[in-house]
Amino acid sequence: MPHRFAQTGLRLLCIIVLCAGLIRPDAAFSQADIPAETRLGDQLANMVGPQDMPPQSRIALAPPPPLQSALPMAQIEAVMARVVQNMVADWPVKPRILAGSADLRSTLALVQGRQGQEAWRQTVDATLRQEAEFVLVAETGIGEGHVTLRLTLVALEDGRVLAKTRDVAIDAPASSPVASPRQAITAAINEFQQTVPAARAQITIGPFVNERSGIETPLGRGLADMAVEAWLTTAQSVTAMLRDASPPVVTRGAPPQSGFFLAGTVRLVNRDQFQLILRLSNGQNLWATRTLALSALHLPPALRASLDPNFATDQTLLEQLQSWSNGAGPAGMDMQVLGGTPSGFISCKTPNFSDLHNSCPNSLIQLVITSDTPGALMCFSLDDSGVFSLILPNAYAASPWVSVGQSLILPDSLPPLPDGTRMFWPAMGPPSQTLVSCLLFEHPEQSPTQTLAKIDGAVLRGSKAQSFLGILTDSAPIGSVAQSVEIID
Repeated sequence: MPHRFAQTGLRLLCIIVLCAGLIRPDAAFSQADIPAETRLGDQLANMVGPQDMPPQSRIALAPPPPLQSALPMAQIEAVMARVVQNMVADWPVKPRILAGSADLRSTLALVQGRQGQEAWRQTVDATLRQEAEFVLVAETGIGEGHVTLRLTLVALEDGRVLAKTRDVAIDAPASSPVASPRQAITAAINEFQQTVPAARAQITIGPFVNERSGIETPLGRGLADMAVEAWLTTAQSVTAMLRDASPPVVTRGAPPQSGFFLAGTVRLVNRDQFQLILRLSNGQNLWATRTLALSALHLPPALRASLDPNFATDQTLLEQLQSWSNGAGPAGMDMQVLGGTPSGFISCKTPNFSDLHNSCPNSLIQLVITSDTPGALMCFSLDDSGVFSLILPNAYAASPWVSVGQSLILPDSLPPLPDGTRMFWPAMGPPSQTLVSCLLFEHPEQSPTQTLAKIDGAVLRGSKAQSFLGILTDSAPIGSVAQSVEIID
């Protein structure tokens, strides 16, 4: 009996040892459980030692230029100071850590706004060389849903890079999570205009898209409207203090070829909280970034409902497209649909396409389009089953040009086919309610024709339908119009 107990105890000990062997030491804590400053400090400590810095050395902290950081400068400086303290924790003689003063920050902000990025760098170099022997430079970014921080340690004497860390996520909101969206957006835009005064006079505000889908939801459109209002209000208040300053020009649309552009990304947290990342750019140059942690408490009920990650509108794709297509841009457009019968257009079933005018007289669709702004047209159709068809441009006709004060009659105004015959648009296919929509662009190449040509004839449902709406929104037409057409048997 004792022998039997000994065997059981041995087996139990073997099981315990085996289980312990299956648990790796690094599995108990994930990287996400380790504070960001600890991970950054460990990276620097592995690359830099006491031998690299003389005793009594001074390390100056250089956070990103004002408004180019996704987090406030004071917050970045605090993280950087803890990183350096972690790096030198085991050093017998520790260097001094110098943080930038409020005066220095104001000077750098002024230089950045008035003289540009290169002047900012030169000012940093000239100032820091008088104060320290080494500088820790920070860069922030956005990655995988988090604000990231990367640090570079540089010797100011000869410009040697002693160490450069990888990007590490920092989970810290830039503002209070109970902030009013309207107030927070206004405050951020006020900072943009004060620090980058060149952007005050003219700005293009683009779509405020959902971070995951890349589509501008009703919430994004509501926030973008707040940004337009805030830009005008803030610029006007600045204008009141500037003699002979012209009123600001604020437009909505895609990034311009030249000029300042404000983009927004909405990051959903839950039904009550979300983040808005604002980015001010000019061409390839990013001038300002702000991450706002916001509350839904001050949002209208319809926008608050769209914060739900599982939010789905009860409108059909056809209804969403019709509401978007009528008035998507500033240009005033009108479309009339001619032909058919009082009940609708009869589906054409004849195989004789060379004589459609006589074979299917009640099937031929004509569109009469007018616009108060000149531009190039792109037209398409979508029926109630989700089938998408690109009408113009096509293999036989380029994007037609609409002139002010003239009616464009389609397809009569299009050039004849290669064999010299006229082009006709007969109603085909099964009975359906079909929406015909035309978008107006300043130049033909601005239309998303190539992208939409890839889905010509496809059935748009679910994510495909939302991607389709996103493509239209991102194309930012200067005008749009749509009409419903009934196809009967």
